[in-house]
Amino acid sequence: GNGDISPAGSTTASWTFKGPFFTSYLSGSYRGQGRIDVMAFHPSNPNIIYVGAPNGGMWRTTDGGLSWICLTHTLPSTGVAGIAISNSDPNIIYMLTGDRNFGGSFFGAYNSSSNGLWRTTDGGGNWYKMADFPGLPANNIYQATKLLMDPTNHNVLLVAANDRIYRSVNAGLSWTLTPITGRVNDMEFKPGNSNIIYAAGPGAFIYSVNGGDSWTSASFNVSLAETNRVEIATSSADANKVWLVCGPATAGSFKGIYVSSNSGVSFTRLLNTPNILGSTTDGSDDDDQSFYDLAIAVSPTNVNTIVTGGLAVWKSVDGGSSIQWATTYSESGDLGFYIHPDVHDIAFNPLNGYLYAATDGGFYRSTNNGISWTDLSAGLHTTMFYTLSGFNGDPNKLMGGTQDNGLKYKRDASSNFYHILGGDGFDVVIDPTNSSRAYTTSNSSTRRFINDGVMDAIITPPGVPDNQGSYFAAIDADPVTANTVYVSYPSYFFKSTNGGNSWTQKGPGYVGDSRAFVVCPSNANRLFVTNGIRILRSDNGGDNWTADISLNPGFTYTGDAIEDIKVCPTNSNLLWVAIGGYTNGQKVYYSPDAGSNWINLSGTLPNVPVHSIAIDNGNNAYIGTEIGVFYQAANRTDWTPYYNNLPRVPVSELVINQAASVIRAATYGRGIYEAPLFSGCDLNAFISGDVTGEKFFEVSNQLTSNANVFGGTNTKVIFRAGVEVVLTNNFIALEGSQVVTELKGCETGPVPIINGTSKLGIVPSFSNQILPANKRTNFPFGSVRVNNSNATTVELQVTINSPGLYSIRIIQPDGKFAEGFTGVGGNYQAGQYKVNINSATVPKGPSYIGLYYNDELVHYQETPL
Repeated sequence: GNGDISPAGSTTASWTFKGPFFTSYLSGSYRGQGRIDVMAFHPSNPNIIYVGAPNGGMWRTTDGGLSWICLTHTLPSTGVAGIAISNSDPNIIYMLTGDRNFGGSFFGAYNSSSNGLWRTTDGGGNWYKMADFPGLPANNIYQATKLLMDPTNHNVLLVAANDRIYRSVNAGLSWTLTPITGRVNDMEFKPGNSNIIYAAGPGAFIYSVNGGDSWTSASFNVSLAETNRVEIATSSADANKVWLVCGPATAGSFKGIYVSSNSGVSFTRLLNTPNILGSTTDGSDDDDQSFYDLAIAVSPTNVNTIVTGGLAVWKSVDGGSSIQWATTYSESGDLGFYIHPDVHDIAFNPLNGYLYAATDGGFYRSTNNGISWTDLSAGLHTTMFYTLSGFNGDPNKLMGGTQDNGLKYKRDASSNFYHILGGDGFDVVIDPTNSSRAYTTSNSSTRRFINDGVMDAIITPPGVPDNQGSYFAAIDADPVTANTVYVSYPSYFFKSTNGGNSWTQKGPGYVGDSRAFVVCPSNANRLFVTNGIRILRSDNGGDNWTADISLNPGFTYTGDAIEDIKVCPTNSNLLWVAIGGYTNGQKVYYSPDAGSNWINLSGTLPNVPVHSIAIDNGNNAYIGTEIGVFYQAANRTDWTPYYNNLPRVPVSELVINQAASVIRAATYGRGIYEAPLFSGCDLNAFISGDVTGEKFFEVSNQLTSNANVFGGTNTKVIFRAGVEVVLTNNFIALEGSQVVTELKGCETGPVPIINGTSKLGIVPSFSNQILPANKRTNFPFGSVRVNNSNATTVELQVTINSPGLYSIRIIQPDGKFAEGFTGVGGNYQAGQYKVNINSATVPKGPSYIGLYYNDELVHYQETPL
């Protein structure tokens, strides 16, 4: 929220969602919107449903799927691995973060590891992080796969994460380890008895009869050996029964569906043919992705109805004696039988018996046990973009490649995006010489599109193998010469001068991985390409290549992936490089001479991956990170946050349209966002209305606010002004939210500390001095300004708004009080007072002057020394 109207591109500007709001079908196959992994149902209202995406957050519908709202737009982790809703108070919701399937991205850097468990008690308005699980790995990168809540007590929780099962009896304030180790894909309670818990992992099923204190392995008439994943189903229609589905597949068969009639003590295999994990309707193939997508559900009213999810949905109506397909893998035939493939979750809503499926393409409903399906994905902004391309002459045109949802194309001023190709859409370029033509890579193929989105031809260069080793080729087109296009496959680099009708192999054979490739807009003969490890340059259209220019002076690269390379559009010597990974201080490198020399311009950026970079005509830089966008002017050496209202999700591509003065951010999990190009600081600003999440407001003179700050531990609002920050008497900050005020010049750095990252799973507490955390606390009680300071005295002007007992202390960056300063204070009435402090007692370097009301910190600011 930002209640004032700010100049376009100022440091108080915001990002807005550009799409896809929904996707219209134009051509191609495997239509879909974006990946959904998990779901949960409201305990009493069948129209209220919650879904979670592995990089797109938690979403809620209150009208059965006609519309959706994101509940986690501001959280520092955008992945959802589990959702649990209290039966006694549906406003109490727990969310397990991460990606329970830990896959789908061909760039592993985009995969979402867990950031622990979060809780809301007001239906999603404010979120609070629960205690970390004990025994986490040193780098805090781990996977979480399942969340269970005791249906009779919302304080009792079980979590499968980090190859362990954790239990809490106090709503996640603390955790105990159950005596089991190893990967757990799924867990369920026995219906009606939460002391009995079922858990399954590769080749194993175990059960506990004492709430997880001890575990026993089940017996099987056909061994679970060599299964790579096991998923569990129960049904309230027969509480003693347990069903399992197991992968992987072999030709015409799979590891099996099993049933237990004695609460998981022993199992009998029901069937293992045909192959229900594949893509054919007769199950004769050996296709399988059970490591990535596998699900099973049983009707809550009829135990003979069993449904499974793999690449498609299959259903048995005779208790598992036989099974038939319920959805098709592709759109061939009746679309009523199609849902996007790769089914991650499938469940019956116990309130109305409707069947729901969460897939790589969205969220689907069947009201007749899987006979026909309705797509409920419109409004779910969870599209995972790898790449994005625009067209300088028409800012309405955007084309992007997505995870498992093909190519999306916005071709006019409407908000509509068209689906023009299925599969995994990788790199794209709208031809700079012809706005109705585009070149793309998808899986292992290269394609040409004409007439605003019509697939014209498959133009894959000869000799490129059709396998995953050739996935994610990078492509770019000559900005001046029509029909000249380049494609960089792993280990292959090609050039075409006739639009891809024929190709000539160019350059080195080791390029590999094809992480990024660019043809310089101002010098079409100059090319840069990286395989994520090395960078090469050609000055003659790919005929010859330099040695690795990342070995030149100044590039102190230590192994994290080079994720993007870009050049200034008006000067091909000005080269920028974005670095992924978690090596602190190695985020952005810049060369003023086409890679002969390098300057580290990482500045004070947070230690998160930098996935993308964009340069405007003035050589001003924007970078897309794991947690937002940052800006650096051409004549500066540090970065300014430019992420207001942008979700905390990997920014996979940045595209500038200079003529329209806009920048677009393609995200891996939340679609495409747009902001004006940065134009500098406002002189003054007034911030009002609701403000949540990570926000940064900066002005050169005075910033005033009467905002309502909320959101819990995921909210940190920074007010930075050159002269004064004024929080009026009706400024409100709710419990857990952080408000920081700073007096600094515009664009001077350092970059403010960010509350955690989506990859490392860290939400640090930077100080033990926390503003009073009442349900509604009005600020300010008082304020402090430094009138002047010299070698002997610091003169403070103290303004008291609410009478009471006040004191002033000096706070060090670690939150401790400075030694040698005992504090000043007493009972004050409302008014203004002058207080002098001995300069010798004020530490040199970073520290803060804190104003305390009844021993609680109510105001702080930096010291002048």
